[in-house]
Amino acid sequence: VGESTGKIKILTIIVSFFIMLLGIFVAPLVIPIVLPEYAATIDLIPILSLVIIPRTISVMLTSSFLGKENSKYVVIGNIITFGVLVVSLFPLAELFEITGVAIAYVIAFSSSTTYMIAKYLQLMKIILKMKIRDCWLKMLSRHCQFCSLKANSWTGFAPDFGHRTR
Repeated sequence: VGESTGKIKILTIIVSFFIMLLGIFVAPLVIPIVLPEYAATIDLIPILSLVIIPRTISVMLTSSFLGKENSKYVVIGNIITFGVLVVSLFPLAELFEITGVAIAYVIAFSSSTTYMIAKYLQLMKIILKMKIRDCWLKMLSRHCQFCSLKANSWTGFAPDFGHRTR
């Protein structure tokens, strides 16, 4: 319980990156041979493959937000996806036809993922500030388990800008 999932998240993003590369470079070569009836989608697959990494990150952040009961960021991210998709879909579809729809899809999901990353980093900064503050408060009482530092008992001062320890 409470173990870090950082390594699995990094591995997931790396695997997503390689899947994206397969979609961009290999799929257009293989699809006409293996699935000739889908040869018309060859132009779309490289574009749609670009959304793999933003969607992977978005799913991880959604899981993190919902686990911390911050569902408002997930809802706002989905609203951003919908809004950007609606605004960009029609102009891009008119200019580039079905390719424009694929581009709008990539832009929409990338926009919401950018928002979610910004909110996640903002929350992590707040949490880090709280941990640092707690560390300094604990150092005033001579010990902090978070950073494993002890106040200097000889001088009676902690490195908290000259505040005396008890």
